[in-house]
Amino acid sequence: MDQTELLKRITCFSGLDDVHLEEVLRFSERRTFARGEVLFELGDPGEALYILLSGRVKCYINGKDGRQVTLAFLGPGEMVGELALFDPAERRSASVQAVEETECVWLSRERFLEALASNPSLALSVIRTLSQRLRETSQRVGSLVLMDTFGRLARFISDLAEREGRQLADGSVLITRPTQEEIAHFIGTSRETVNRLLKELETQGFLRLLGRKILLFKTPS
Repeated sequence: MDQTELLKRITCFSGLDDVHLEEVLRFSERRTFARGEVLFELGDPGEALYILLSGRVKCYINGKDGRQVTLAFLGPGEMVGELALFDPAERRSASVQAVEETECVWLSRERFLEALASNPSLALSVIRTLSQRLRETSQRVGSLVLMDTFGRLARFISDLAEREGRQLADGSVLITRPTQEEIAHFIGTSRETVNRLLKELETQGFLRLLGRKILLFKTPS
């Protein structure tokens, strides 16, 4: 499948015809990142947008004390690195790393801004994406303040199931989870606590742990 057909599957670009898509892609590149490879780091120049075609990445910040805080996990159909593109003086506000082999379209700032200027529907899609990210950030901040660790883990699993889960015939949902350490960085706890709480949820019949996959039941079994 060529890049034009791949971009049609991305929400922000699905409304563009082939002519406009070809214009968007004229100076783009298709890139692949191995698991653990860094796409860019905090403070780097914001020279390009990354459109994820497959795989998953995490956005994170490393604290001065060595601890890592995960801000978001992003997968196919999502963009990363768009915030720094709107102001040439802006630098990357976080680091981004592939947590599994990831393929993406690398799109230069100049081409991205030209596409926005000439395609109002694309600009609206980007605004909707940014608004959704802002809402998710607000909800996460609220969770960190108002929920205990158990609640934050349950919210994380529920959100992951809604976003990426595959519903089975019996109503259960199969999801592929990040590592326990990555989950811990996201919900603000330790890997040991995540491991213990996952086992508690399994004991209570809410889910079944299948290695890196979780089978989430519709009702406790």
